[in-house]
Amino acid sequence: MDGEVRGDDQAEAADSNKEGSPFVGQARAKSHKNDPQSSEDNTGDHQQPSHTMKILFQGHSSLEWIQVLLACVLALVGIFYTFYAAMQWQAMKAALQKTDIAIGQTNQALELNRQALELNRRQTVATEASASAAGRSVEIAGQGLGQSARSFRLDQRPYLIVERFAWGENALPSANKRSFLNVWFKDIGRTPAIRTRIYRSMFVATPETSDPGVDPVIDRAVIATQSSPLSKPAQDIAPQSDMFITADIQSISEEDVEAIHVGAKALYVIAGISYRDDFSAVHETQLCIFYFGDEPSLWHFCSVHNTIR
Repeated sequence: MDGEVRGDDQAEAADSNKEGSPFVGQARAKSHKNDPQSSEDNTGDHQQPSHTMKILFQGHSSLEWIQVLLACVLALVGIFYTFYAAMQWQAMKAALQKTDIAIGQTNQALELNRQALELNRRQTVATEASASAAGRSVEIAGQGLGQSARSFRLDQRPYLIVERFAWGENALPSANKRSFLNVWFKDIGRTPAIRTRIYRSMFVATPETSDPGVDPVIDRAVIATQSSPLSKPAQDIAPQSDMFITADIQSISEEDVEAIHVGAKALYVIAGISYRDDFSAVHETQLCIFYFGDEPSLWHFCSVHNTIR
């Protein structure tokens, strides 16, 4: 009887190993309840490891189970690291998005700054153009003002002209006798001629060229006469008033008188007057005439030193 039970148990164990199902063990437990002898045998079995554990540990060493445990731990570490890496990637992605937004805002600010700089440059160019135009306007206005001032001075300045000249009474050129000529200057301007200074000279000379009107003797005589003025700068001449000066020669020889009559020599008269206006500008009027021939009233004007300036 015992042999039959053991034979059945071995058969069930073989079936359990073949099928690998825990339900076979359950079926065995039920059959043992119905069998009293099996119940006695099972009482001894509870003191040994379960049949399922035997099956699990059957054919595996402790090293293999340690390897399995390490593999599980590594798998858990891999899962954790993957989760951590994913979280890190999400954080980096969010940071990159924020960086892109910041870069976009920076580019917008740079563009606004560039536009502002361009606007400032245009405004600067416009300001420089306006300043240049204003400078030109001021320059033109200054030139106009200066021209107006010059025109005003010219319009208001005194003008002394030679009004007339004439021989004095019994003063015609004759041998061994004083001869003189009166010259009248008149102010035809609108303001007085201030601090007048006059000079005059009468002399007989032989022209050094064929044209006595531009002869070098005239220049030398004018320079000598200007260096010895007749009066100090004191007298003023009112507008539309005149004054005269006398140019004379104390004596003329008979030879010079004859030479003047035949045109070999000439009798020169040089007269001039310098003066100032109300703006302290200096002006001068010159007269240069000469006479030769038989007609005493026929005077010739020199080609030089007949000026109003």
